[in-house]
Amino acid sequence: MTSIVGFGYPKNGSEDEKASYNQEIVDLIEKTTLKYNTQGPRVPNWTLGMEIVIDKFGHDLHILGEKTQLVNESNFDAKEVEKAYKIIRDIEVDISNRDGDYRKRYWNVSDDALLISPTPVFDKLISEDIELKNNSNPRQLFAEVVASKKIIGSAIKSGMSYEQALNIEPLSENETVILFFHGGGFYLESPGTNRGAALEISEETGYRVMLPDYRYAPVNPFPASIYDGYLFYKFLTIQGFKPKNIIIMGDSAGGNWCLCNMQILKESGQEQPKAAVLLSPWCDLSFSTDSWKRNVGIDFIPVPDFNSVLCDARIYTAPGKPFDESVKEMLRHPLVSPIHGNYNGCAPMYIQSGEVELLVDDIDKLAEKIGAKEVYIKGSEHPGIDTKDRNIYEKYAGMVHIFFHFEESEEKKAAIKGIGNYLRNLDSN
Repeated sequence: MTSIVGFGYPKNGSEDEKASYNQEIVDLIEKTTLKYNTQGPRVPNWTLGMEIVIDKFGHDLHILGEKTQLVNESNFDAKEVEKAYKIIRDIEVDISNRDGDYRKRYWNVSDDALLISPTPVFDKLISEDIELKNNSNPRQLFAEVVASKKIIGSAIKSGMSYEQALNIEPLSENETVILFFHGGGFYLESPGTNRGAALEISEETGYRVMLPDYRYAPVNPFPASIYDGYLFYKFLTIQGFKPKNIIIMGDSAGGNWCLCNMQILKESGQEQPKAAVLLSPWCDLSFSTDSWKRNVGIDFIPVPDFNSVLCDARIYTAPGKPFDESVKEMLRHPLVSPIHGNYNGCAPMYIQSGEVELLVDDIDKLAEKIGAKEVYIKGSEHPGIDTKDRNIYEKYAGMVHIFFHFEESEEKKAAIKGIGNYLRNLDSN
């Protein structure tokens, strides 16, 4: 089964609630199986396992929505809303029986080099962190460091300890590392959600993967999440990693962060990272393209509704506030909807999308904007990458949002291999 689906809802419920939920899942599996066997797959290349997983994930997200359906502008309480989403933030993928390991490493927002604002959008947050530091109470965040057994073993052979191999310092003068910013609309999930995928990517690429935590909406709305991600990127450079050796990567909202980070670095005259890997990037928060209607009932993510105070875009940009012209204008800001950004002079980009995901038309527009030609991929084999093109766009047959998490899809195997092929091709050019 896929690593992120099945978060055991209701995790902390009563025995009756758990029994009721389990029966719902049994009924769902029976219904999906019957429909699959009598009507065929919903999408031609879906297995029965894939269809069950998609239905179950959609079911769990629907339950989460029901739990918060009575929230409106008059009773909106950011901290109470956050509690409802905690079940998904608490996901911890178990990699103990796999060929790698991880450590959670804490770091302080205290170095003077971190507390220089690269953009006016961050000025207020920078001032807050300076004040905390001056009061000897700097903020503390964490990142998970994930590495394959092969990488850990090589570090030990070179004279390092096991723990050093999983620290936030370079293992060598020119170590290349992946900074993987997780998705979830800036209000769901956690580094632990992507831990399994990070290990697969570490094994495929031969690089360590670092998964930073960050503050979440609605308690900490825009720009807190992208600010914290920028700080961790800068923290890596302070630790000795060179920008030319940092690959930034993100799925969904994490892809949004990658695009924002490149804009911020460009705006402030800083060196770009080695490359950006964008997996189903959330690049337009207006939800205005046709795929947001066309792929309803296929993709598992809920359809956004701007009439709801819990619409993803509203939670992130203006939690609890009316959806008025000021919010609509904010959605066009290039650090909110990075489709509006300018990427001339930015790092090379590798984009993946699913053919039937709700975001696919937005991702098509992003690829067109950066001049990346579409490559269509079907099945478990990746065709390889042999080109001097800076920007590459791959669309995967019949796949949904962030499909690289789903073990039940053949295309997931090709997608992981594609990341490795892209980075190897990048090194060869």
